[in-house]
Amino acid sequence: MQLWDPVTGHPVYGPLTGHTSWANAVAAVPLPDGRTLLATGGQDGTVQLWDPATGWPVGEPFTGHTGAVLAVAAVPMPDGRTLLATGSDDGTVRLWAPVTGHPVGDPLIGHIGGVLTVAALPMQDGRTLLATGGKDRSVRLWDPVIGQAVACLSMGFDCWAMTGVEGALVVAGTGMAVLVWADGPVA
Repeated sequence: MQLWDPVTGHPVYGPLTGHTSWANAVAAVPLPDGRTLLATGGQDGTVQLWDPATGWPVGEPFTGHTGAVLAVAAVPMPDGRTLLATGSDDGTVRLWAPVTGHPVGDPLIGHIGGVLTVAALPMQDGRTLLATGGKDRSVRLWDPVIGQAVACLSMGFDCWAMTGVEGALVVAGTGMAVLVWADGPVA
């Protein structure tokens, strides 16, 4: 993984090394102290936090997945914390406390096959759901507070990328498919 200066177009540091194989995913993770770390998910099944100000790893890698970590996302919680969600080729989704590196709750199980993408989905009622998409051609919506699935949407295509904005979920997948799911009217 390489950090780049967007103004100069030059690398900021040498390559960030820590995973024993390539990194599959990266996300910014805001912390309560105002810092923002980077989280990477690796082919080696680990998650590593990085300090973008120094280029150094922060703490030990998070372990628990039995397959490659394919997706990472920050998930804001109602109590002000931010959790880190990870999706893996082992078919599970895990929530982590980035400050401690400890898992939060049990793995979220429901996908058949790998979890390719994860995203926080802010809802119009103030909640944040976790959206996960997988090789099983479904998107699952989870309540990260209770660690339970609240909906399963059949997509008809593998879900490779998604983002959530104010109650709307945009999903992209195989065959150039794009689907928008909304919690209420889409403006």
